[in-house]
Amino acid sequence: MKKKHVTAFLLTLAALAAAGCMVTDKARHHEPGGGTGITFIDRQLDAMTVLEGGFGAALHGGLKSADEAVGNARHFAANLVTSGTGPNLSKLQKARRQDAKRRTSRLEITDKVAKANVTVGSPILDDELLGTLGLYIVWDTALADTDVRNAWVDDGVILLETRDVQTMDYYLFAFDLHSGFAKWTFRFLSPLDSRPTLDDDIVWTSSSSTIYPLDADLGEPLWKTRVKFTVSSPMFIIGKRQHIGTLEHAVYVLTGKDKYPDWSFGTFAPITAMPIVDRKVLYVGSEDGSFYAYNHVSRQNLWQIRTGHPITADPTHDADNVYFGSEDYNVYCVSKADGKIMWKFRAQGPIRRPVRVLNENTLLVKAEGRGLYALDKATGDPKWCDDEGVHPVALGRNLYVLTEDNAIKALDPQTGKALWKHSVRPFAFVPPNVATDAITLCTADAQMLLIQEKNGMDLKRKKSIVQAEDEADEE
Repeated sequence: MKKKHVTAFLLTLAALAAAGCMVTDKARHHEPGGGTGITFIDRQLDAMTVLEGGFGAALHGGLKSADEAVGNARHFAANLVTSGTGPNLSKLQKARRQDAKRRTSRLEITDKVAKANVTVGSPILDDELLGTLGLYIVWDTALADTDVRNAWVDDGVILLETRDVQTMDYYLFAFDLHSGFAKWTFRFLSPLDSRPTLDDDIVWTSSSSTIYPLDADLGEPLWKTRVKFTVSSPMFIIGKRQHIGTLEHAVYVLTGKDKYPDWSFGTFAPITAMPIVDRKVLYVGSEDGSFYAYNHVSRQNLWQIRTGHPITADPTHDADNVYFGSEDYNVYCVSKADGKIMWKFRAQGPIRRPVRVLNENTLLVKAEGRGLYALDKATGDPKWCDDEGVHPVALGRNLYVLTEDNAIKALDPQTGKALWKHSVRPFAFVPPNVATDAITLCTADAQMLLIQEKNGMDLKRKKSIVQAEDEADEE
């Protein structure tokens, strides 16, 4: 660890140690008579949680982030106050966490929706235009007093990571893709560590390295596990096992609610791309520039592909091959059996976004600053490239993609020919989707609409055959 990082770490420890100090006149100002000043203490505990969850990321982010962590630590230490009869901050912190990490009541959700109105105007929402394009608005909804941080679509569920503008708490909202109904929300003290994943009616997510499997229908936590590593990738779930990439240069594998890993596999740099597992073999890319295949039964590293540049994009796979992109500008197809490179396609920019399957013959790959490529899955040959494309947002009769200038463009899936393009401003979030023909649109202040093709597909969530087969193999 570099000298400046060591200094940052020691200063942060000193600040956390200051939490043991007792309360002085500043706390009395918040609650007369020398009381604990609960509002004041809550703010200090929030600061402590941010420090706990963020220090590993600060070290990974470099000196600037470490300096910011030190600044937060100093600010935290300066605001802690002393008294002869101070509170037990450890117990208060535990109680505060238990309260903050509960599921928000149905009444609170209803109230948040009732206070909001969908008033957004956008060029694409004109009724006459939508009719011409063969689209229609399925539903619209909104949340009051909410800032949206991220949006995802997964298996019939829309997930929003939000922050309440009044309390500054973080939330994960779940909406039914078919009806737009807000099913539930769960509250956190800190932002989510990475993209949630939905598996077998469970939404897997984590915040400040505490893992929460949430019931996909109710939002109730089945359990929670505080781990000793820094979660930095989406979780890949097979059966009861959670495969998690970390800033500590390793993939850790947990079983159920056990916080101690069953096994782990180490690399030489942080792992932010999602690991995948197939038939007892772990496949994972690392920021050390290599892609690994590891048999967790024999504990053998089966093969390794060195690209020389960080691998941060989620891979995908089929029965025979695994496909991944690297910041060396290349997309790789590698045989699972022996690690042989079957083909390699050089794009015109680094690959930092997930490799997606458009259909059984085609992959979609985004090269930063250079557009969206459709590649032949068998040969790697480019079928077409859209210079403006960022990621796919729906697939039906047409392929709908989000463009760099925040518009939706309809493409012919076979040729990539542009059929039309219309701005979706002020919708800031149009999450990736190739599973349905429905386009999810969401503004930064949580006004959300769903647009679908007329006579489109059924949007209800169904378990995929591939998912069921993978789980059977694991069991």
